[in-house]
Amino acid sequence: MRHTLEYDFTVEDPQSWDQPWSAKFPLHSSPDPVYEYACHEGNHGLVGILAGWRRYESMGMNGDGTALGTNGTVAADE
Repeated sequence: MRHTLEYDFTVEDPQSWDQPWSAKFPLHSSPDPVYEYACHEGNHGLVGILAGWRRYESMGMNGDGTALGTNGTVAADE
């Protein structure tokens, strides 16, 4: 069994490029876990998002400003 995936693509966009271009590179399997690396806006806003949520919690509210449930936890669908 091969443990390499060959990723091959061609970009064709006449408004951006004079001619199509292609690239190819190997993706090798790894025994290590793979984690999502999306930028989340560079995590610049994450501190503010979490701070706002914690403020609501300290005030006894859910993230939408409604009161916490009777057990003191935030509803799972938020």
